[in-house]
Amino acid sequence: MVAESNAVLIKVGNSREIQVKQETVLGRQAECDVLLTEGHTSRRHARLVQAEDGYWLEDLGSSNGTFINGNRISGRVKIASGDRLRFDVEEFDFRIPSQGAAPVALDESKTVYRAPESAAVVAESSGVFKRPGAWADPDAMGDAGIHKTKFIDPAQMKQMASSTAPVAAAPSSVDGPHLQVVSGSRTGLNIRLAVGDSGNAEWTIGSQTDREVQFMDSGVSALHAKIVNEGERWKVLDQMSANGTFVNGKRANVSYLASGDRVRFGPVECVFRTDASSAPITATQRIADASVGEETKGRNLVVATVAFLATIAVLFVVYKFLLAK
Repeated sequence: MVAESNAVLIKVGNSREIQVKQETVLGRQAECDVLLTEGHTSRRHARLVQAEDGYWLEDLGSSNGTFINGNRISGRVKIASGDRLRFDVEEFDFRIPSQGAAPVALDESKTVYRAPESAAVVAESSGVFKRPGAWADPDAMGDAGIHKTKFIDPAQMKQMASSTAPVAAAPSSVDGPHLQVVSGSRTGLNIRLAVGDSGNAEWTIGSQTDREVQFMDSGVSALHAKIVNEGERWKVLDQMSANGTFVNGKRANVSYLASGDRVRFGPVECVFRTDASSAPITATQRIADASVGEETKGRNLVVATVAFLATIAVLFVVYKFLLAK
């Protein structure tokens, strides 16, 4: 019989301790025991299992890898107290309080080889460079590059976002936070954003099949953006996508969302809702709404011009009156 686990994972950077269970699943999915929030981890990235002969770490077929002391693993590998575990770029120290860290013997006469991928991660974490966006991300370049994002001219992308035919029927109602899709191939759908028991969850958005919210439209990157729930607050983060993430018409890297905000992922536009309201929005309405801003700017310019000319006229009259005296 396996004794109750007393091992912990210590988060590198803030020293937060996480109790390890007899089976602990790590990933970016809200249902995982340990939620991974950094880099491009998989939904179910890895599993830590306690057996009679110790603890074992198993990679669950992740895209960007599971590492023990800098070495990428495949399958199931036994770990010891003091080992450093890395999931893509997020690191933890594995500790068993009753055991000390296993000493590592180093031969100083030999050069320590560091694999190119490991070197890249070190450079990224030190601020030397930032990982490129989704159009060049390892996830996006799989399958011989078929997911590589096509760059779209801004004018063409705006036309794509407003060219969808009106939705004939009202979208199905959704009780709770959701994205109401108003342009693109999934127009008319309401995509529910169900918050987990932890009260903190995130949804990745992109063209690859393992994204929580998938849009196959041309111009949407493999990992385009993600929406994050922080209790009462919601925000959208662009993942350095090729064609950008827009909130209410303005390109944004990070933006907090309010119910009714329009969020566009490349050419695909959605309305973010925190309640069950989902009034259908047609393409004609989208074009009209987009033109409102331009019309307002035009009216403001006309008013400003008239006010300026009126001021000049008044000054001219006063000038003539003073000369007459």
